[in-house]
Amino acid sequence: MSSTRLAILSPAGRGPMTLPSSMGQFVHSTESHQEVWGCWLQSWSLPVAISAIAPFLDELSRQALHQEREVFWSPITSVDSVSRMVLRGAAQPEALRRALTTLHLQNSMPGRILHAQGDSLAIAIHGPQAPVPAANRALTDALEGIQLDLAITPLWEAGHFKLLLTDMDSTLISIECIDEMADHLGLKRQVAAITERSMAGELDFQTSLRERVHL
Repeated sequence: MSSTRLAILSPAGRGPMTLPSSMGQFVHSTESHQEVWGCWLQSWSLPVAISAIAPFLDELSRQALHQEREVFWSPITSVDSVSRMVLRGAAQPEALRRALTTLHLQNSMPGRILHAQGDSLAIAIHGPQAPVPAANRALTDALEGIQLDLAITPLWEAGHFKLLLTDMDSTLISIECIDEMADHLGLKRQVAAITERSMAGELDFQTSLRERVHL
């Protein structure tokens, strides 16, 4: 059976948009109905083809245009996949609008909100399976000028990861351990100077490590 995804993004001050009563027969469940990042995000999965509700969608678009809302819709296909969009930074309505508009141009639609706390937002994204780097590049271009970290990732389940490997100094932690060790010996200034030269590319890592440990 053909089905359709529908989403509406509204300014928080306007509140959520009410669907025409004539659409009530098609709307069985709401995936998202939440205020996030200065917007109301509503999304539905409708068990009906776009062609069957085209007049309703056109009317929604006309109303939305006068109310400064964004309306998105797309058919659901058998090859649709689910991924995760993560945004992190100052919560800006314009950032969310640009992100969802860009994804809609790639036939991808927002679903349920996975996480919304402070400056961090994660939304399930439904659409055709596509290379993740391409989707991330499109988002990066669309959000140019907005200070924000963003990523499209697979929708990993809880417990998916068992092991994390990471660099430590100035990555997992904000300090350089060897500089702090030197500080206990009264040598932090000398050792830190070598660290800075290494970070600037003036010394290779092995040389800088040997010089610091020698001190």
